[in-house]
Amino acid sequence: MPTYGDDLRPQVASLVSSPGRCELKSGQKVCRMTLNLIWEAPEESHYCISQAEQAEPIKCWQNAWRGSVEISFNEAKKTLFLLKHSTSEQALVETSVAVTGSYQQRKRAQRRKRGFWRMF
Repeated sequence: MPTYGDDLRPQVASLVSSPGRCELKSGQKVCRMTLNLIWEAPEESHYCISQAEQAEPIKCWQNAWRGSVEISFNEAKKTLFLLKHSTSEQALVETSVAVTGSYQQRKRAQRRKRGFWRMF
């Protein structure tokens, strides 16, 4: 199994959410799922992942340049996640998870957008 050396580290920090979208089921107001947040940084340091507008970090790592965390996602709207140095409030990188309506909700919205005079 290959190991990561300094030459394989990323040039810039990255944060990815998997999945990146949560679809509401018919009648749901809050989207619930298991979410994975995966990050990498070019240098080893102390990093934290946090949810925007939340004071406490979700998880922090000491002397690391990559990591991942699995969380329960329970939100009604698009949510932003941030990767920060543990000593700083400035985000290095961010990712978001979109909350979308169900297929039936999208079809109803499309019908409402049609003009009154449309015959077909």
